[in-house]
Amino acid sequence: MALAGPLSMHAGIGVPGDRGIALPQPPRGAQSLSLGGLPAGQAQALLAAEGDDEEELAANVQFLGTRWDLAAADLQGYSNVVASLLSHPSAEVVASAAEALGNLCAPGARFAEAVAATLSHPSHKVKWAAAYALGKFGPEALQHAKKLAAVAEDAQGSDDLSVKTRVFAMQALGQLRAADEAPLAARLLSTDASFEVQSIACLALAEMGEAGRAGEIAGKLARPGTCLAAVSSLGLLGAEVVTEHSEAIVASALCSADVQTRAEALAALAKCAGHSRAPALADRLVPLLSASEPAVRAAAGLALGGLGTAAAGAAEAVAGLLADLAEDERWLPHQVGGGAPREPMAMRKPRCAAVVALGAMHSAAHTKAIAELLEDGDWELRFCALEALAGLGVAAREAVGRVAARTEDDAYPVRAKACFALGALGAEEEADRIVELLQDPAQAVRAEAAAALGALGEGVVREYSSELVRLLQDVSNNVRTATIRALATLGPAGGPYAAVLARQLCDPMPDVRAEVCVALTQLGAHGAAFAEDVAALLEDPAPEVRVSAARALGSLGDEAAPFAAALRQLAAMGTGEERRAVAEALVKLGLDGGLAAAPAAALRDAGDGGFAAAVLELYREPDLVE
Repeated sequence: MALAGPLSMHAGIGVPGDRGIALPQPPRGAQSLSLGGLPAGQAQALLAAEGDDEEELAANVQFLGTRWDLAAADLQGYSNVVASLLSHPSAEVVASAAEALGNLCAPGARFAEAVAATLSHPSHKVKWAAAYALGKFGPEALQHAKKLAAVAEDAQGSDDLSVKTRVFAMQALGQLRAADEAPLAARLLSTDASFEVQSIACLALAEMGEAGRAGEIAGKLARPGTCLAAVSSLGLLGAEVVTEHSEAIVASALCSADVQTRAEALAALAKCAGHSRAPALADRLVPLLSASEPAVRAAAGLALGGLGTAAAGAAEAVAGLLADLAEDERWLPHQVGGGAPREPMAMRKPRCAAVVALGAMHSAAHTKAIAELLEDGDWELRFCALEALAGLGVAAREAVGRVAARTEDDAYPVRAKACFALGALGAEEEADRIVELLQDPAQAVRAEAAAALGALGEGVVREYSSELVRLLQDVSNNVRTATIRALATLGPAGGPYAAVLARQLCDPMPDVRAEVCVALTQLGAHGAAFAEDVAALLEDPAPEVRVSAARALGSLGDEAAPFAAALRQLAAMGTGEERRAVAEALVKLGLDGGLAAAPAAALRDAGDGGFAAAVLELYREPDLVE
């Protein structure tokens, strides 16, 4: 629920629920800033050359900040160039530089001191960008929490500039989990006139772990402007807090006219599934199945489904919605005007919600009723029925024939979901039918068909491996990814396909490259033979690929040992997730220089900050790893 960078925003403050956030676009002159592989010296020269046009320079820096992946070849050099602009005479340039450094996340923390110094800049834009950056830097910027708090307290006006300043400062304090500033957040929550500030204060208190202030947060559920932030915050505080305030969450958030607020309420209430008071919560939800608004009836059904078997006693009441033909249409004007996407089917239609809920409750008694809906004229209802049957598992085996028939459905989402359901039901007898859909014109169907074959197990994948290998050349990266995952189920027996899969390490799409890293770890010695190729991806432009490569090396055994130095280099400049992946890899490889003395699980239990700190300590002592 964090805000976008201050310079990437337009109309609206950008608090939870606000849709006024624009994706950054290449600015004027961006073509002159040739990012990929550009040496730092040339980058500095180019940025200096643009100095006569401050607006263009600021735009170029902002664009670079959104595309750090293109500068991965010399990240430190680029970041040094950008950091030097924090002292530029133009406020626009300084703000762009601070935001760009913030987008580096943890690796940018080495500039925290310089960025924090700009909090005293007279420009509001610079203050916003500096606060945004400090929040993104993570634990290493916590030492600047007092400065952020001072910025929030000094900006006491009711004008938009002051409000935004309080919002960005409070957001950063929450991201830093600056618990010492919880009293300030609580004061803004109760006294600030701006609902944007109150909303951010709610979230900040939750991120600080202030469960003792849950009552104050819950008090904001009754106000439409803060309801979304309040329910999101209560959800962050955990099941006990949600259960305690479930009545208010149901009354205000679950019954809200805003779909995002209802969705957050559903996510929060689902955390009560294992709680001893879940059955009592289910009893409070049942009357809402008869509410006047279709959206509320649907939400009540989904909330009961979210409680799982704890709400099994309400299954018959939920089943009553299977005859409810209504649909919530309040979202239509917003979609037509381009202000909102189409609402999820189960949030709009009580029938769809009921089907999904019955599946989530594992209500085997309603299997037949759900299966009969596979013949309904509404494709969305057929789609939901397939999802529910997949969730019922063994209890729905009797419906396999009907499920298989949906592989010929006119609606491609239904064909795709039918493949998924057949895989989930272990319907090996329908493998031939699934294989036919590997040639379906819809990429979603081909991807689900490949995934379904993988779900049916090694024997089925081995039988149809030739058909699957051909899909590695599919035009859709989703299909290629699903195919790689399916072939990986062969395990060590799939060794002969290791070289075929390794070729996909050069795939143009990052999700495919990341999936290949994972797959090679499952192919035994044949997969480990490509450790060097995997290690090369530690310098991949895409962060998700770097994380996947690091984790994979940790599972490739002795073949990965020579790449410990490359792993250390990644952690030195990487994000928190990259650092954790590196630490886990080194622990698995026994190259951790003593970290293994404390089990990896114990290190993780120390929290992200503790685990990352342990990793950083390892890199400060390079002699610990040969």
